[in-house]
Amino acid sequence: MTFLDIYKTGNKQRSLGHLANLVKLANINGSISNREQLIIDRVCKNLNVTKEEYNEIKNDPEGFPINPPMGLERRIERLYNLTVLICIQHEPSNEEIEFLKKLTVGLGFPIATTDSIVNSSIEFMLGKNQFDRFKNMIKKISL
Repeated sequence: MTFLDIYKTGNKQRSLGHLANLVKLANINGSISNREQLIIDRVCKNLNVTKEEYNEIKNDPEGFPINPPMGLERRIERLYNLTVLICIQHEPSNEEIEFLKKLTVGLGFPIATTDSIVNSSIEFMLGKNQFDRFKNMIKKISL
């Protein structure tokens, strides 16, 4: 196995782990809504996840670890996707917020700023702000 193969395998595992986190978060209220499914489908396409891989994740999302990306930009993108998912239909529940906090730490953000990152992210999303502004806000908080 070449270094490139190892790199691709690691990236694929991170992508599958991210998708599993989206599925877990969407399922907190018992089912995945149509709007949540649209986001998941978009992420599947962006991450080149096949229907077979998605079905495997949907059937057993706990079987896929968080496996965070290395760079801050990618971690912020993952946090953005997760935050969009919980804010798309309603004000997030306490259970969704607590799970997002765990995922935020799992993505490698500092524990000391987790509450601030999550609260600011949710407030930002509920205000329907753009990704670039979101990214800059999280960078400022986490650095």
